[in-house]
Amino acid sequence: MIPVAYTAEAGNRILRVGVGHEDAGVPLAFRVLTAAVAPAGASGDCAFDRIRLAVTWSADAVVTVTPVLDGEPIAESHVLTLPAGEQRRSKVYELVLRRVSPRGSTYAVRGTWLALLIEGVVESAGDVIFDPATLEYEVLTPTQERTK
Repeated sequence: MIPVAYTAEAGNRILRVGVGHEDAGVPLAFRVLTAAVAPAGASGDCAFDRIRLAVTWSADAVVTVTPVLDGEPIAESHVLTLPAGEQRRSKVYELVLRRVSPRGSTYAVRGTWLALLIEGVVESAGDVIFDPATLEYEVLTPTQERTK
C-alpha cells in the first residue's frame, strides 16, 4: 500500500497533497488549526475545563496539540507519542486546561473562542486520524468576574 496524504479546506473540499510518508527522505510534517468554537456565542464568556481528543493511528508519529484561546496559543502544549503498529489503534486523550492560582486554587481558563493547533511529524507509513474534539466547559453569566 502506498500512503497518500490528504488535506481539507474550508467548504468541505478534500485535496490530495502527496504520496508516501516522506518528501525527499524527510518525514512529512503537518500543521492544522481547527475552526474556533464559541459555545456561549460570539460575545459570550466560557470557563473551558478540558478537551477530549480521539486519535486513531497506525503510523509512527509525534503530535503536539496546543489549545488556542481567543486567537492566542495557551502556553501549555500536549505532546502525543503515537507508536507505529500493524493494526490501527485508538485512544482518547484528555487535555486539561485548568490553571492553579498563587494561592493554590484550581480554575478553568476563560474566554470566548477555542480552537486547537495540531502539529506533528509522521515517521512511517500508516494513518493518523483525529476525530472531532469534545469540549467540557461552563457558560458564564455577565455577573461572574472575568479573570484570565
